[in-house]
Amino acid sequence: MKILYLSNSTIPSYTANSIQVMKMCEAFSKLGHEVTLISRYRNEYLIENIDNVHRYYGVSDNFNVKYLPRKIILIKTIIYQYNVLKKIKPDIVFGRDISSCLFCILIGYKPIIELHSPLKKSRKLLFNLFGNKIKKIVVISDALKSIIVKQIPKSSSKIIVAHDGVNLDAFKRNNTKVLFDFNENKFIAGYIGSLYSGRGIEEIFEMAKELSDITFVLIGGNEKDIQDRKEQIKNNNIKNVKLLGFINPNDIISYYCSFDILLMPYQTRVMVHNADTKKSNKGTAKWMSPIKMFEYLASGVPIISSDLPVLREVLVDEYNCILVSPDNINEWIEAIKKIRNDLVLSKYLVDNALNDIKKYSWNERAKKILE
Repeated sequence: MKILYLSNSTIPSYTANSIQVMKMCEAFSKLGHEVTLISRYRNEYLIENIDNVHRYYGVSDNFNVKYLPRKIILIKTIIYQYNVLKKIKPDIVFGRDISSCLFCILIGYKPIIELHSPLKKSRKLLFNLFGNKIKKIVVISDALKSIIVKQIPKSSSKIIVAHDGVNLDAFKRNNTKVLFDFNENKFIAGYIGSLYSGRGIEEIFEMAKELSDITFVLIGGNEKDIQDRKEQIKNNNIKNVKLLGFINPNDIISYYCSFDILLMPYQTRVMVHNADTKKSNKGTAKWMSPIKMFEYLASGVPIISSDLPVLREVLVDEYNCILVSPDNINEWIEAIKKIRNDLVLSKYLVDNALNDIKKYSWNERAKKILE
């Protein structure tokens, strides 16, 4: 089949949504489909001087990437997408760009639309109006499904849950650990992700103050966030926190596998970046399905995570991770000590995580969506 993927992500960029889009396009292609991705090219999150976008994301070059006009003007976007549709004549239109998917309905297609957050009021009206023209609605968690069902009850039978995933083959191929250029502490706790509000960075700093014999390594963030966090570290005289900055998606696996423990200290209000604003004013903690969680599970490293209801759809306390209260620093410290001092428990958590993650590959996700 020919699949046209409509994305509002900027590619290439630092954002997790761009990683998810590229991984899904690769997965659809690996199932034998001819995939074309239409994406944005230029905005504030653009990474310059990327000579091969597929290599940057660590995906196969088995699908085409086309870009919208650099100046995002509605009429130009519509004309461009219409011309691509006319040329490709896809069997399936799939996408996270809701506006583009709804435009496809107007010209006779029945798209599969993927949602990562509840619908705004105007979008809810459109979904209720055109619900019978939508083939499927894909959501990333059971919690989000419950919200969407309430918003568009007539379309409830079309809603399927497909959690985010991981490239299991990439983790299986990786057998090289990073040799860090610091060695003051042998035990290293890792965090990979953004550095802005709601990600638990302040909590990691508090842990570091109490656990001076552990090095805390943080990977990710844009230049401004990194500089702000460096100032915090300096002002609080924290010696055992290292900021490594952003690592390309293609190179990140070696870092995941190089830590002794991985931390996921999401708070009850998690902020997200998006393509239009520096920071969203909306938290995602009630419905998110973070890619990081699945990559953590595939890493072969024990995990400590915040105990949030939506994360319990995948994580099981003292089975594939340890869950603790998001903002209770004492619980985090005790959990770190517990894993560090109990090798049997550590192995038990890792073995179960590696077994559970088999259900969450990008390929399995793509199959589920196209069934």
